[in-house]
Amino acid sequence: MGFQKYAVRRIITAFITILIVISVNYFIFRLPMYLLGSDPAELYGLQRIINDPDIRNPQKIIDEIRKTMGLPPEDASLWVRFKYFLYYIKSMLTFDFGKTFTPPRRPVAGLLVNKLQYTLLLMGLTVPTYLLIGIWLGVKAGSSQGTKKDSAISSFGLILYSVPSYWIQLLALLLFTKYLPIYPATTGPTTGFAYQDGFVKFLDMLYMFSLPIITLVLAVLGYWVMLMRSSLVRTMTEDYIFTARAKGLDEQSVLYKHALRNAILPVWTQFVLTVSTFWTGVVITESIFSLPGVGGFFYDAIFAQDYPIMEMIFFFITVSVVAANVTADLSYGLLDPRIKYD
Repeated sequence: MGFQKYAVRRIITAFITILIVISVNYFIFRLPMYLLGSDPAELYGLQRIINDPDIRNPQKIIDEIRKTMGLPPEDASLWVRFKYFLYYIKSMLTFDFGKTFTPPRRPVAGLLVNKLQYTLLLMGLTVPTYLLIGIWLGVKAGSSQGTKKDSAISSFGLILYSVPSYWIQLLALLLFTKYLPIYPATTGPTTGFAYQDGFVKFLDMLYMFSLPIITLVLAVLGYWVMLMRSSLVRTMTEDYIFTARAKGLDEQSVLYKHALRNAILPVWTQFVLTVSTFWTGVVITESIFSLPGVGGFFYDAIFAQDYPIMEMIFFFITVSVVAANVTADLSYGLLDPRIKYD
């Protein structure tokens, strides 16, 4: 089997996986209520009516929610219910997520795009930072195995790996907002004035994200330091490394031209596969620092029981995780010539 055939098969498998997750997602928000003898549309509609006493036509609200959730009438046949289910699948695949339940009702997809810019900024600055520093420290430790440098870096990595991320973030937030008040306790313009310039807004945003980025990097850095070190130590014992040394190559050439190229492959694969777990860290970080990103958006939606938002974010995370797995599978074969698609 050639690479192209493998890639096509892997993409088809990924699409089927997304369909399965979407189907499970459909029942997660509906089936438990049916099992309890409740109509999900009526339950969510009742919550909206309680939260908004100005609603004049409760039945219209319930009908809108029923349509948004893709729910058929209560007395619908099995075939009609299946057609509603297919309509739901189509809506998800065409990114038609409906509107929020909480007033003012707005399109969910538009809200995600607005929140996503903050999350992408957080991830875009955090991920390269911890990855580059982790690889650099791991190489320094692995190339000097058994020395004081190795012991110091390994101890540093183990300490960071052992400390929960939320503990680091809460401690840093307490320290730099109360005892050393150099960081704003709430999000918003740190200057105290409305933004007059886009560049000033960008700088202010970077300042607001500085502490979350630093703490999130520290929270995950230890794992990558230890992973890179162990991979390099294992690679340095391979026969081709001894052969390279026997040919008279200097240690720097052996390390960077031969050992590192193979030692970094497991790190790359693990990096792509940790997209799902990194989303958890992003949700916690944005919630702790009250950042207006996808994580805080999701956190607020859970407590508000705003089903369309939760379902959309589940779908978004699913697609990103599946895409990361496909990327890992395809890129590993391209990076490692030993992988054959026969």
